[in-house]
Amino acid sequence: MTMRSLRPIASSSRTAVRAFSQSAARRATPRIPGPDYNADPVQALHLVRRGITWLLIGATGTLGAAMVGFEALHQYVETGPMGYPSRGNDEWGWEDEVQGWTGGPKGGTDPRLGWKARHALRAAWMCQNWGAGDASLSSRQGFFEPDYIAVKGMIGVDPDVVRPDRGYEMANGFFDIALEAARVRGLVFPPTLSVLRPAGPPTSINPIQGDPAVVDILLLKANGLERLGTQAALGQAKEIYEQVVASTHSDSSPVHEARVMRLAAKVGSLCARMGDGEEALAWWGWGLQRVGLELPSRVQEVKTEARTWLGKSPEPVQAVLPTSLPPPILRATISLLISSATHLATQSHVPGAASLQTTALTILPAPAPIPQPNATTAPATLHHTWIEQRSSLLALHLASTSYALGRPALNLATVATTRSDDVLSALTPIPPLYTKSFGPIAKQLHRDALLTAAEAAYTRGVLLERQPNPPLDIAAECFERAMSLNASESGSSEPAEMGREWQKYWDSHARVKQKLGQVVST
Repeated sequence: MTMRSLRPIASSSRTAVRAFSQSAARRATPRIPGPDYNADPVQALHLVRRGITWLLIGATGTLGAAMVGFEALHQYVETGPMGYPSRGNDEWGWEDEVQGWTGGPKGGTDPRLGWKARHALRAAWMCQNWGAGDASLSSRQGFFEPDYIAVKGMIGVDPDVVRPDRGYEMANGFFDIALEAARVRGLVFPPTLSVLRPAGPPTSINPIQGDPAVVDILLLKANGLERLGTQAALGQAKEIYEQVVASTHSDSSPVHEARVMRLAAKVGSLCARMGDGEEALAWWGWGLQRVGLELPSRVQEVKTEARTWLGKSPEPVQAVLPTSLPPPILRATISLLISSATHLATQSHVPGAASLQTTALTILPAPAPIPQPNATTAPATLHHTWIEQRSSLLALHLASTSYALGRPALNLATVATTRSDDVLSALTPIPPLYTKSFGPIAKQLHRDALLTAAEAAYTRGVLLERQPNPPLDIAAECFERAMSLNASESGSSEPAEMGREWQKYWDSHARVKQKLGQVVST
């Protein structure tokens, strides 16, 4: 056998030896055993228990963090947005005009209500302000205050379409929870009114008053129902306001009198929104009687005495006007007169509306520059600013009614524009002193000033456009100003989100530009 023939055999032998060596090495290497759940059930249960433990720890931590965050959010609302004092009895009466959340002078919520009711009230605040619906729509409806369409002009008034806001619907449920909790804790409720009582204001006021915290919740609930705007909600809100009025104890202090007058204004506005102008006038007249002013209490009287009461000679209010009213009562009186005049104007009783507007301007102090507030003068300066804003509003309304009666109106519209711009200058930005002490009132006043200024600019532009030789370029500037102010109030730069008022201003602007031979784009 040759060497060449032996080579394959040697090669095969080496391969076999190598394979044997590798197999032996594998058998010699120790094997690390893995878990055998079938052979060791105790170890399997241990691993499962460890997994469940970690899951519970994670869930507990997540739940704890959520609870801490939940409570922190509630405490922020308690001490921040709901922390404004209310039910005060100071000279200027601003604290009493702040709608409190049961905490009174301390702000926030009343500890006597307990954990459940206090959390329900905070949840209601969140629903109303952070919302579950289009809160911007609700905030732009112009008839939620006592003078429910006061910030709108009377030339081409077009009422807004009311759509219930889901946030206010949810808040209403939370108010019911808070009221039930207050009842369980024994807090005194105002007496329930008889369903057989005659319509209109009470003939006497019950000396028994409900617990202030309960009254606050009832007023909060009524205010939310107002904003829902349905007929059922309006009727329920009216019932609550009447219940509070009837249980208000007798008190001759200016703050108390102003409170009753504001409630009368609210009930009257609800009556007007529900289509009962007769009862609305009765409530407004009842409120004005507390300062010695007289209004006809029945719509029928207004209609049958149209030749006298709505004529040139007789005045709808008594001839002797109050010359000096305490600040809270003065503000309540002006609001009642504005509500009454606005209602008469929208019901085609224009001469009576003009007479009431003139009366209100007579009662108001003469216009004066608005000073900068400081720590001691902030309440007085805010009152001065409020007076100037309502003066501009009354001048605007009187311009509209004067135009409808064929009287000169352009100067009044110009005065309204100038005064409203002065108010905006004083409130833009809102002084920190106002925000700290009575922020909700200052914010509402700033919004009213924006709406009034926009409507005044629009009304002035309309009157200029209707002049024999109209200065169309100035009218166009007025409409542009109205559009800009409306955009500032809505907080949006998108035309589709600005509402019907902005569209009205835009249409007038485009019409004037077309007359000038200019092309405009949105």
